[in-house]
Amino acid sequence: YRWSRFVQAHPWPMAIGGTLALIALALPVFSLRLGFSDEGNFAEDTSARQAYDLLAEGFGPGHNGPILIVAQLPEGTDLATLEAVTAAVGADPGVAFASPAVPNDPAAPTAALWQVIPTSAPQDEATYDLVDRLRDDVLPGAIEGSGIETYVTGNVAVAVDFSDYLAARLPLFFAAVLALSFLLLMAVFRSVLVPLKA
Repeated sequence: YRWSRFVQAHPWPMAIGGTLALIALALPVFSLRLGFSDEGNFAEDTSARQAYDLLAEGFGPGHNGPILIVAQLPEGTDLATLEAVTAAVGADPGVAFASPAVPNDPAAPTAALWQVIPTSAPQDEATYDLVDRLRDDVLPGAIEGSGIETYVTGNVAVAVDFSDYLAARLPLFFAAVLALSFLLLMAVFRSVLVPLKA
């Protein structure tokens, strides 16, 4: 009772203080990173986590989340032109290793595959940045004018795409939850002002 009287007696300071407190509590949302967990999140006594750590220690953290690059090749593509892709990808500072192109048919290739090992772990922001860099800068520059179509895939790339998909729909999700909450409160309290304040 005393607290409610105090709030009523000081509406503006309480409104401003409450708003600042809510903003402070909401600040972590701006550094929110969406994605999937992997074996690195398992308990340390599990076999999967021990294998994950051993692989990262012995071969580097990127071996736990290799990136695949697939290319669709026009007819008559010379396999030597694919070396430019290998060189460009391998030159990126976020790449520890880029395999040579593996064609589906050495005599008349229609597709090629590269395996790329990042320098960072699958859940690191640097690995997500690498996927974006490969798609937006590295690969378009390496295949410009060749007629080759390249695609970046693998578990890490799927996580990047799914994260982007979720992030683009979060405002719609929040809007739907708020709208349904408003309708429910309006039905319960038979008021428009109460749900608006809530």
